[in-house]
Amino acid sequence: MQGDLTTSSLSKTYGKLQAVRDLDLTINAGEVFGLLGPNGSGKTTFLGMVTGVVNPTSGSFQWFGEPNSHHQRKRIGTILETPIFYPYLSGRKNLELIARIKVADPLRIDPVLDRVDLLSRADDKFKTYSLGMKQRLAIAGALLGDPDVLIFDEPTNGLDPEGIAQMRTLISGIAETGKTIILASHLLDEVQKICTHFGVLRKGELLHSGPIDEVMGSKAMIEVWSDDPGLEAALKSFKNGIRIEVQNDRFILHVDKVGESAALNKYLFEKGITASLLVPTKKSLEKQFIEILDQAGR
Repeated sequence: MQGDLTTSSLSKTYGKLQAVRDLDLTINAGEVFGLLGPNGSGKTTFLGMVTGVVNPTSGSFQWFGEPNSHHQRKRIGTILETPIFYPYLSGRKNLELIARIKVADPLRIDPVLDRVDLLSRADDKFKTYSLGMKQRLAIAGALLGDPDVLIFDEPTNGLDPEGIAQMRTLISGIAETGKTIILASHLLDEVQKICTHFGVLRKGELLHSGPIDEVMGSKAMIEVWSDDPGLEAALKSFKNGIRIEVQNDRFILHVDKVGESAALNKYLFEKGITASLLVPTKKSLEKQFIEILDQAGR
């Protein structure tokens, strides 16, 4: 399947440092793709290459099934970690300048300001904006050209919890319009809440890519506790159980499918065991991320 972005053996070397190594990746239209990795994993270098800011050492990439070109890049909106605007101009005036540069319809300015919840502050100077407002103005600027793809580099960096929640809501709302979104982030919990797909980079190598639900929803877990000493043995004999682990003095039973809580509760009751805690849960993206790094030897 031809994706919005396809890379083939994409690599970048800085002297003896291999920043990105033979990266093959496809991101399809409509996906919200989270790019994860430790510091120095190559995320920023990768985004720099596919946006035309950094020249690859070898390999290639295509946007929308065609070789990289200025025309293709006009269909991509990029939001940097630190927005750059004229501080003494209002949000609206800054967007008017961007509209001229992008040859975008100035009639789109008010709609995009409304989309990012800045219409009421449109005529205030940029220097009076909070960090979250500055980030949202950057998104408004990227939306002016009505791009097919939006690229976010650490969109929640430096934001307080309220700002993170606002950014999450905004990105999710944009995704619902059908645009493809690629974001690099170190906040795994936010990626889990926003993204449909994710990839893990380590030392420039792609260790994993795929749907979030595929790696986290295929197996379910049930957190169980009882003061009955026979609980562990009963859990081990539960027919749909896969394995047991202990966390914080509680048992975590891995089962082969979701919806096993009722069956487990009935099974324990029949054995005369009353569970004081029985809660279905799923693996977090953080756990999956750590497992992927561990399997690759970090």
